[in-house]
Amino acid sequence: MNEGVKVSVIVPVFNVEKYVRECLISIQNQTLKEIEIILINDGSTDDSIQNISDLIDRDKRIILINQKNGGLSSARNTGLEYAKGEYISFIDSDDYLNDKFLECLYIEAKRENLDIVRGSFQRPKESDNKLAWEDVDVNKLKPDLVITGGELLKLLSIYNLKMMVWLSLYKRDFLDSNHLRFEEGIILEDVEFMPRALLLARRVRAIKRKNYFYRVREDSILGNIQNSKKHLDAIGQFLKKDLLIKNVNNQESINYLCRALLYSYFSYAREVSITPDFELLNQATKSLSIRGVIPLKSYIKLKIQIFLIKRIGIKQYNSLKMKLF
Repeated sequence: MNEGVKVSVIVPVFNVEKYVRECLISIQNQTLKEIEIILINDGSTDDSIQNISDLIDRDKRIILINQKNGGLSSARNTGLEYAKGEYISFIDSDDYLNDKFLECLYIEAKRENLDIVRGSFQRPKESDNKLAWEDVDVNKLKPDLVITGGELLKLLSIYNLKMMVWLSLYKRDFLDSNHLRFEEGIILEDVEFMPRALLLARRVRAIKRKNYFYRVREDSILGNIQNSKKHLDAIGQFLKKDLLIKNVNNQESINYLCRALLYSYFSYAREVSITPDFELLNQATKSLSIRGVIPLKSYIKLKIQIFLIKRIGIKQYNSLKMKLF
């Protein structure tokens, strides 16, 4: 570990010329100065790197690595090979940060000797940059307590929250000792990685400050309808094959992991208006109900929703605005 590097900030860059400068400046302006910024140019074909070349030249903390396009997981894994910081942060290059994002997380991580510390976020509306959506009430995640990763996963699952890699700091020794790297060649990198990391983490904590600004672009992977079917299929494969469950003996945590996957599958099908795999939904719902992960009331409600989708179609069903679980 390089002396004095508190956080290695890993930023994959691929065709984000419109946003990457704002992202990089927000990282450079962090009040925590003892950082290294590892930019992975993942085969960009636009002017992303040219648009920040002056910033790279002036800041010795920036390391630029060029590679052939391998996808987000590949870029993050490359960054981990070069990282020398005590903690790791993964930032998406179309997002940006409040200047205290890293400092708040790092102080908490050091004080409590955490494997993972989770922050909170806001989502700006791209058209006028007004805040359009915020993270869950973090009080639900027991922010005043240090808990296990399995317990945090359970809470994230209960409140139907998505798994977001970029929202947290990770102790580098924790990642390395558990051989935690990203599965390459898939779309749902965060859904694959985050629960697996939490299930292995002994000390985690959530904090309330909403210092991360998460931008959803129409041309992003999740915003591109052409990729929506692949995205949905990927969740279904995780749910059916238990790809996330590796070296874990905590059955309760595994149960809630599967519940989170079921929610992700169902909610994403609704979001992109794609008819889900009814056999998969019915099997997963029945299994989790038998195991007590989904209470009877929620089980009945979910079965009603599945029936309605089959009867009236996903688009008409979405107009009903029924809540899951």
